[in-house]
Amino acid sequence: MHADGIVNAAEKEANEIRRKADHDAQKIMDDARKQAKEDRDRAAEIEKKAIDIEVRLEQKETKLDQKLDELVKKTEEINEAKEALAREEETLTKKKSDITKKLSEIAKLSPEDAKQKLMEQIEEQSEADFLKHIDRKKAELRIREEDVCREILVNSMQQYAGAVTAETTQTTIELESDDLKGRIIGKEGRNITTFEKETGVSIIIDDTPNTIFISSFDLFRRYVAKKSLEDLL
Repeated sequence: MHADGIVNAAEKEANEIRRKADHDAQKIMDDARKQAKEDRDRAAEIEKKAIDIEVRLEQKETKLDQKLDELVKKTEEINEAKEALAREEETLTKKKSDITKKLSEIAKLSPEDAKQKLMEQIEEQSEADFLKHIDRKKAELRIREEDVCREILVNSMQQYAGAVTAETTQTTIELESDDLKGRIIGKEGRNITTFEKETGVSIIIDDTPNTIFISSFDLFRRYVAKKSLEDLL
């Protein structure tokens, strides 16, 4: 009977060990499945954000191309207006010459003093009208050229705005204190150099209180670097 009790106790203990091992194995498998699902969801979210950023950039590029096309069209219109103005100047000059010639012919039938006075009056009037028309056209062209230049400057500033670049290439990490910046840099910069080499990102540490920046065009690299640095801290 004593031997049977020992055997039963051993079997019971073995069963308990197997049950605990099965439970632990099942828990490990469940945790692994949960972590794998979280990793897949996180990767899908990162990919979605990357696609959204790419779509926004493409939309901005399309709008900029449309603006540039409009500016090119307006520039062509201004050049055409300049050519038309030059033709009008040539026409007015010819008309002035014709008027002077006709007045000269008519004046031969009138006394010398009347001829001279009439010619001077008509020439002065024609010249005044001619100069006024030219000045008006030049003023209109100057206004249109200034508008085109202004649009070119505005669109150039929008294209190269630093805010867009910072938004798509930097990740911010908040620190508990500025003292952590020294630990991140390490002795003679060894820590930060090693971290940047292993993660493929750049760490930007400036005078911003309790804040550092992770810089990279690769969104996934920035995410991995952020999680790694947070774990290290």
